[in-house]
Amino acid sequence: MMGMDAALRSIDPAEQGLALAGDYHSGPLSVILPFGIWGTIAFIWFLIAGVWALHHNRLYGDPALQTFNTFLFTAFVAKIIGFVFIFGGLAGDMAGFAGFLGLSICLNGGICRSAWQPASTAAEPPAHSPVRPRLQPAFQR
Repeated sequence: MMGMDAALRSIDPAEQGLALAGDYHSGPLSVILPFGIWGTIAFIWFLIAGVWALHHNRLYGDPALQTFNTFLFTAFVAKIIGFVFIFGGLAGDMAGFAGFLGLSICLNGGICRSAWQPASTAAEPPAHSPVRPRLQPAFQR
């Protein structure tokens, strides 16, 4: 009864293709069964990093792209919710996740950061700073 083809013998012959393909119709199962715990951790890390990147591009990106960045962020989050709770398959949905993330990074020129800078990195040092003036070369060509 047990063996390599036990799953094939226990189902209807018309469904053998589904068993061979590993199509589980469940997003979490489509990650856990083929990749195990380490692959699942890596996939969750990818999703968290994707949400973080899209959120930063939405907050700090070009104001002209604000509507599009908001769309990409909400579509990514909606895709995650659909993948986990409704219907998902890693083989088909990974292209969607990577597509939303890649399009946002491409349009924004990377991951946008806030324009805030600490006071210690100001362009000119304070007058009481012991910073030496920049020296000129002795010989110029």
